[in-house]
Amino acid sequence: MREGVAKHVLVSLFYDSLNRIPLLGRIFRYTQRKKLIYNFYTKLSYDKARECDLSSITVEKLAWGSKVLTKSKEYLTLTQMLTLIDLTVLNNKLRGGIVPSLHWSRRFEYPFVFQHCSMTERTKLRILDAGAGLNPFQILLAVLGHFVVSLDLNVKYTVKLSKIVNKSDKLKSRIYPYLADIFKIPFRENFFDRVICISVIEHILNYLNPTFNTKLSYLILKALMCELVRVVRPGGKVCITLDVDLSGKRHLSLDEVKMLANMLHVEIPHLPKDILVSNMRAYGNLFGPNKTVFAIVLTKQGY
Repeated sequence: MREGVAKHVLVSLFYDSLNRIPLLGRIFRYTQRKKLIYNFYTKLSYDKARECDLSSITVEKLAWGSKVLTKSKEYLTLTQMLTLIDLTVLNNKLRGGIVPSLHWSRRFEYPFVFQHCSMTERTKLRILDAGAGLNPFQILLAVLGHFVVSLDLNVKYTVKLSKIVNKSDKLKSRIYPYLADIFKIPFRENFFDRVICISVIEHILNYLNPTFNTKLSYLILKALMCELVRVVRPGGKVCITLDVDLSGKRHLSLDEVKMLANMLHVEIPHLPKDILVSNMRAYGNLFGPNKTVFAIVLTKQGY
């Protein structure tokens, strides 16, 4: 796997150099977008979404983001660790100088996935972080001894993470930056023990389906679910978090959450009284008001 990752790092560095040249950078970003859209509408994803079967998975947990949980001691401790990684390792900040791990949704998402995806066990896991970007959670998982494939289609993130990893002997043998399309994950079936996908799917829907076409939303959601489930081993878990726009102006809408639940043959829980909403948190309106978080934990059947 190391040789394959090294190849993708070199490809990432080449594309990053092109991206820095103004005209070539614009051409590259345009063609990258067109390639992603084309890939979806070809047999890579479109037909797969119609043909794939999700009967091999069991829904283990569905949960809305909770203000109460973000205040618990274990959640605060994990957030402190992730904030330290953001500041000292990644030098990571969002618009307005906000540290990502302190963002209103991340304070719930990272601890939720850590606990409910069974990452606290002593067993060292092979983990895919799909649409990883440059997040501190993957660094923490690697420090704890897990093997993490950090998959993203953004050249900038892949290159920066590669440079950070190459400076650390410990991270070099634990994190594998990988430039790839989430609709066509370049790993064989049943390869990973865990697959995580944190606040990614809603951005793909906004990218590919700006007109809120219902049928297209269904195909995108199913294609993504099928690909994430394909690469996890029987007995392994897929943990997904989604930003949900309660106003319905952007993806994911409540209707799309219900669509996803129907796809998984479950009902979504009622919105709790202590629901975590973006405009109720400090700096929460950074990405728009009236957003909350929905989390899903799936287990793949078989042995």
